[in-house]
Amino acid sequence: MSINWQAKSALDIAAIDKRLSGGLFQTGSLSRYLAQRCRGAFRVEVEAEAWQLPLPDEAGRLSLGQDETAFIREAWLKSGAKRLVYARTVIPKTTLGGADGRLARLGARPLGEILFAEGARRSTLRYARLPPGADLGRLLQDKGQDMAEAPWARQSLFHLRDEPLLISEVFLPGLVTCLQT
Repeated sequence: MSINWQAKSALDIAAIDKRLSGGLFQTGSLSRYLAQRCRGAFRVEVEAEAWQLPLPDEAGRLSLGQDETAFIREAWLKSGAKRLVYARTVIPKTTLGGADGRLARLGARPLGEILFAEGARRSTLRYARLPPGADLGRLLQDKGQDMAEAPWARQSLFHLRDEPLLISEVFLPGLVTCLQT
């Protein structure tokens, strides 16, 4: 099942929990926003970094071939032990050339720090309610994430020195409680 990504202008804004909208529609660094807004020790916990096949919609957005691998970084943005956002970054081989090879060695450093500091261009953000049957939803279920309520997600295509990378961020239920404290 594919995800129905949409521009902000196509969304029913009234249907979105107001507590989420500040983060969901944030155009700057989401990590910086969360570190400022959520009480507790904000951190990035990297779950996996590996060369693998992107999900079909990711490959399509990046114009990658069906069997073309990319460097994929999966991380949780957390406040204390609470998961706030699941972030999945897909970086094609061409993007990791030269100085940008460091993107594959970030460790727990937020990717947004580099992207915004180095003037990466971001395409229009796209948003969706994440259906549990979608590839990204199944991936989260496999990681033990409760998908009873379809969470909101957003997707950004960045260009760093004219080379693309794709970031999908899923806003988890813990984020609402973090933002209201």
